[in-house]
Amino acid sequence: MDINQIRYLLTIADNDFNLTRSAEVLHISQPAISKAIKDMEFKQQVKIFNRRKGKIVGLTRYGITLVKESKKVYEQYIEMVSKLNELSENETVKSFV
Repeated sequence: MDINQIRYLLTIADNDFNLTRSAEVLHISQPAISKAIKDMEFKQQVKIFNRRKGKIVGLTRYGITLVKESKKVYEQYIEMVSKLNELSENETVKSFV
């Protein structure tokens, strides 16, 4: 999984599995988020989401674990980006001094 797929997964879970609202939050189309979900499940070869009449209604056991672990990874990613930005800003300031 890449970081965008993790972000999509977490956004879907945070928006009560409403794909339209999740797509709006992510600034992507609803078909794009649906395709990303299918790709995730295909690549992992497991069902992440429970569906009823074609609509996502929750997470499978695998999905629950995936969301839990994805939150940790995403928090670490945000921290890493923040630290890199901070270092970059410090280097820029030093080069002008």
